Amino acid sequence: MTERRYDPEIAPMVPLLPVQSDWANLPAARAAMEQLIASVPRPHDAPDEAVAFEDRTIPGPPDAPELAVRVYTPPGDDAPRPAVLYIHGGGFCFGSVEFEHLSARHTAFETDALVVSVEYRLAPENPFPAGIEDCYAALAWLVGSAEELGVDKAARPRSSSIAIQLSGD
Repeated sequence: MTERRYDPEIAPMVPLLPVQSDWANLPAARAAMEQLIASVPRPHDAPDEAVAFEDRTIPGPPDAPELAVRVYTPPGDDAPRPAVLYIHGGGFCFGSVEFEHLSARHTAFETDALVVSVEYRLAPENPFPAGIEDCYAALAWLVGSAEELGVDKAARPRSSSIAIQLSGD
């Protein structure tokens, strides 16, 4: 067995993580990940609870199904604001909009940006490049819907380290 090395700051926490040993059973592995996230305690008075969110359906890539996205709008005035396309983690095999809901909502609150989280198709049921194409379709929709969504395409989120800035049309 290969010895694994961890950053010294996180090494003490590694034994506390649940072990998913049967990655061949993808549905079971996905369920275990969802259960892990659901078990994380969350304070009820978190300031990011003021962030409104709405589930929408948008056009998918050509010859592909429509996509589900969740649009998060931080509290405040209706002035145009920057936007972040939130692509959940999971190596295009795991994760979901719901799985990353708390993180996306917190991102909207901390950056004062509109956040669009995309429910891309997962592999292996949807082979590469399906998930990436879905994310690109969500980006194209976000840019094309900027005015309707109240997005200032020239603005940057307060924490620009979490967003990719794209230029042009």
